[in-house]
Amino acid sequence: MSNPVRIGTPADLVAAIPALLGFYPTQSIVGLILSGSKVAAVMRVDVADTAPERDRRAKDFVNVARQNEAATVLLVTIAEGKIVGDALRTLDAIRLALDIAGIDNPFPIHVPKIEAGQPLTNLDRDRDGLCADPTTSAVHALTIATGTAVEPSRDALRATYAQGVTVGTNHMRKARTVAFKMGSEPFARMVLKDLHDVVTGSGTPSATLASRVGLLFPLHVVARDAALGLALSEPHRAHDVLAAIGRQLDGIARSEVLTVAGYFAYVGGSGPRAGIAFDAAYEAVSDHPANPPRLLELLSTALRSGLHPDHLRDLAEAGHEKAIELGVDFPKAADA
Repeated sequence: MSNPVRIGTPADLVAAIPALLGFYPTQSIVGLILSGSKVAAVMRVDVADTAPERDRRAKDFVNVARQNEAATVLLVTIAEGKIVGDALRTLDAIRLALDIAGIDNPFPIHVPKIEAGQPLTNLDRDRDGLCADPTTSAVHALTIATGTAVEPSRDALRATYAQGVTVGTNHMRKARTVAFKMGSEPFARMVLKDLHDVVTGSGTPSATLASRVGLLFPLHVVARDAALGLALSEPHRAHDVLAAIGRQLDGIARSEVLTVAGYFAYVGGSGPRAGIAFDAAYEAVSDHPANPPRLLELLSTALRSGLHPDHLRDLAEAGHEKAIELGVDFPKAADA
């Protein structure tokens, strides 16, 4: 992350979670993977109701902590009602695995839900406090400043990628006609320039652009990879535009576009958002003969293993170079 988050009090920790995840979690275990006093990664898992599932959750936490070379993981359970027992058992399994791996996990916190005034319980010290207002946290302010929304729930975040009204066959036919008349490279150059114009502007992508991007990405992998270069200057805006395009497509075109949207979320520091985008990309081809994009499998594996987004910046740099080769010079952050 370009602006690492520092954690102060337990109340600050809990209040920061929605902004760090991009949504307000419920019935979850959240772990803040620390590098020194800075948050290197954030991980959320569902509460597990069986021992094998709890063991899998625990193994995932250890793997992500090791990938980030973390010595400390701060754990928070968010659960209420009958599920609290399963939440605490899931927490115990995670803590045991971290202990065996030699990774510190001090003062785990339980909160029924993340909301101002909710009781916080330090499970090791039997000490109580109150949850601060998440909307007043510094992390929330920073997140909003980047143009990223904090959704009220995980379902609301999923809706970011939900398929809406798809482009019609007429738009796709026109896109194919334009591509045939222009030729592969000129068509790719035009689409990338148009995509850049929307990303750097304030409008929403039209059905015409969506159909052209949906045609280009599956057939011209170099152009798709070139689009990753937009992450060097506008990752958050690029994510929003590609997500909007993905909502207008189906099949392999939708999968390719949501893969790129997920990449922008990933390098923009929102791993949970990226994970939901990748899930939607897989679902887009689940009933189709096409295999998932190789880029999707690469990025999804990296995310699951806890690879820090900084390690994926090379893909954006390579994309920038490919865009130049195609005749499109995306600005970098210093130029924007």
